[in-house]
Amino acid sequence: MKKFNFILFAIAAMFTLVFTSCEKEDNPAPEPEPEDTVEKYFDLWVKAGTDEVSYLVKNVADVSDPNMVIDYKNTGADITAKLDEEIIFKDGYYYEIPISADRFGKYQIYDGKLTTIAERPFQSNTYKRYRYTHCWLDKTTLCIMAYNGNAKAPGIIWTKLNTEDMSIIAEGQLEGVEIDVENGFYFSTSGIAKYRESDGYIIYMTQKKSKFWSNDFNVIFIKASDMSVKCDVKETRVHTMAGTAYGELLQDKTFWDDKGNLYVACNTERTDAESYTEQVGNLLRINKGEFQFDQNYMGHNYSAGKLITSTYMGNNKAVLYIQDPVHTGAAGWGNNYNCWFAILDLATDQRTEVVYNGTHLPYSQGTFAQFAVVRDGKVYFATNPENEAPGIYIYDIATGNVTKGLAIQEGYSFRRLVPMEREKLPAVM
Repeated sequence: MKKFNFILFAIAAMFTLVFTSCEKEDNPAPEPEPEDTVEKYFDLWVKAGTDEVSYLVKNVADVSDPNMVIDYKNTGADITAKLDEEIIFKDGYYYEIPISADRFGKYQIYDGKLTTIAERPFQSNTYKRYRYTHCWLDKTTLCIMAYNGNAKAPGIIWTKLNTEDMSIIAEGQLEGVEIDVENGFYFSTSGIAKYRESDGYIIYMTQKKSKFWSNDFNVIFIKASDMSVKCDVKETRVHTMAGTAYGELLQDKTFWDDKGNLYVACNTERTDAESYTEQVGNLLRINKGEFQFDQNYMGHNYSAGKLITSTYMGNNKAVLYIQDPVHTGAAGWGNNYNCWFAILDLATDQRTEVVYNGTHLPYSQGTFAQFAVVRDGKVYFATNPENEAPGIYIYDIATGNVTKGLAIQEGYSFRRLVPMEREKLPAVM
């Protein structure tokens, strides 16, 4: 009897162990949340001085504190002797043809220091400082393009770089692009290049000109895999795309919408203009998979407002930085406080000025600058006002609320606001 009871007890214990084991498998202990390994921050680029200009860069993690005033005295990285402000950025690094104008370089600006990560001398193709354009073909393949500067045999040169070590993957010159050399025509210095990932084409926009600008520009579609030209299309409804000389090294001139359509900021000389600078802007669109501009679409149909930058903010809306001295009450089209911010609904073409506390954001000085950045559901606006310190305003896309952020010590002027991120360094034990 005792033996039988022992056997029953052993069987019960075995079932208890099995049940307990299954219960643990069904309800495992929660795993810890993965650590955020990416550090996000902004690089605030400013210009200091008037006779001998310096360019200074400072990393700021949070720009939303209205009580913070950033001073660059004895702080920040002075990049003046090495780099230009017309520069490419991605994943915590900057890429540029530096002031030496004889190589490609990869750099980091962090904690007040400029560090050279890698440099590669030119091979066959040579480029001028900040007179080129670029596009990313994948995470580590950067394509640089530019006019070759040869008046007798003008052409578009290209170089593909591996940004891991800045080695040259391939280089060459586009074939099949014709230009009227006999009548003195040539290409604009850089143009604009955009890579359409959906079908592997580079969309390269350039203006062909002689002594004066032409009243149209060309769009060249290039198969990125072998750099062969599919077609060269002329756009005549406007005079020029908004960026001709420096590509998008400093400013957003184009953007992709959620459907994969490409929008291009363009400008046309005003009929009453006293100089070519006086222009009015429109948006044109190349639909996904197409090889020409959509002839049924022209956005920003307003009689005034030169488009300086255009940035996509989601929800079929774009942020525009616009030059218009009549709107701002400035003295004229020159180096005045004549630029303002607007949000354009791409579906309705309705343009709405950005306001804070019931009034417009401070009108700004600076047409060669990037003052609008979209990040994590917010738009960050940098301003260079006439009668107050440069500062940042923050627009919440979901609510439409605008708050004031930090300011820059007077005596400096904003040049560009750059959203940066890099892998966090491991903690020191």
